[in-house]
Amino acid sequence: MRSQIDMLTLPTQVLPWFFLQEWRDGRYKSVIAGTKLTDEFGFEPRGRFMDELLSNAVYHARRRMFDTCLEVGVPFYYRGSLSRPADRYVAFQRLLLPLRAAEDAPISMLFGVLRFYERTALSDRELRLMEFDAGSLFHCSTYEHGRWLTWPPESAPHPAR
Repeated sequence: MRSQIDMLTLPTQVLPWFFLQEWRDGRYKSVIAGTKLTDEFGFEPRGRFMDELLSNAVYHARRRMFDTCLEVGVPFYYRGSLSRPADRYVAFQRLLLPLRAAEDAPISMLFGVLRFYERTALSDRELRLMEFDAGSLFHCSTYEHGRWLTWPPESAPHPAR
């Protein structure tokens, strides 16, 4: 539940990279964005919708992941690349966790941590993917049944949202 997130108890090194997105009127809206995220993006994402911030192709791929996180209620971890508005494509990793507004409410929010890292931290495969498809994901997994599983599974349908 959102009330269970106490910003004062989170590790201080996580806070600048912390974010919270809310499912509102059929779209994902940024509610909280840490100071490092804002600095890295070069703008304030709070109050803006995800579909306004990403290219159409990248948005639909990420939306599928966000929708699955909400519908199934499983955490996601992924690494990939994205474009900062006034910059180049950069590598990142994100932990995405489902959240309820209240104990008896449906999952309607996603929170987590997003970190950027240098190209020197990438494998040769990841560098090639980034050059070929700058909005690509290098790795994606969900935490289910006590272990991390590769996502999407072979026959995973897109959740209806």
